[in-house]
Amino acid sequence: MIYDCYQRKKLHERTFSAAVLNIAMARDRLVVTTEGSVCVYNVVNGFCLEHEMKTYANPNGVSVVNSDDTVFMLVTLGKTKGALRIDENKSKLTTVIQAFENPIQNISLSPTRNLVSVIDATGKYIKVFDPIKTTCLHSFKRGMRACTISSSVFDMGEQYLAVSSSTGTVHVFAIGDTEESGLFGGFANYLSHSLTLSKSIARLHLSDSECKWTTKGSAFVGPMVTFSREEAKLVHLHNNSSTS
Repeated sequence: MIYDCYQRKKLHERTFSAAVLNIAMARDRLVVTTEGSVCVYNVVNGFCLEHEMKTYANPNGVSVVNSDDTVFMLVTLGKTKGALRIDENKSKLTTVIQAFENPIQNISLSPTRNLVSVIDATGKYIKVFDPIKTTCLHSFKRGMRACTISSSVFDMGEQYLAVSSSTGTVHVFAIGDTEESGLFGGFANYLSHSLTLSKSIARLHLSDSECKWTTKGSAFVGPMVTFSREEAKLVHLHNNSSTS
């Protein structure tokens, strides 16, 4: 159901034959993801179906959108294992990138849509692509243990990628000119936990008491993180609240 909070009324209601796993709103479009397909609806034209694409098995409902006044970009799974599909309306391009040989469990788009991160089903391997040129810009290994990725996010300046997981760790990967950024100082001030730095990565490990994320009926499987919009600082979110 689509509800207008200002007018306090229901705008649209639709029933799907398959379970809805993810919903995203992007200005004039509604994107609905199920395990086997992604549907794009035009909000302006009465929520009519604009496009439907079949995907590889997608039990986590992996899909992300990013849009502004002129550009709408949708990134989701392709039709084959390990493939990434990118749709961009301005250039009317549909691009498929073979990111991994095994399935994909997480993707994220940078604020300007210049970068897309892809994480494989094990949660160990991360790649960062240019979504238009389809070139792989960075490859990282997150850790030795398989895990479920709980969040992945780029900072506003596209200098860093933060990835958190069910192991209770948050990794920060450098993807730009980090010498000009004050992220790590702010990061340490925001989160007073053990932090190990190297040239390309910061690793935060939360205590065992803070890693009890999953409760009955809860979808949380690990720490949720995001970057501050105003400053180069990372904020730790969990249990529907923000702590710093």
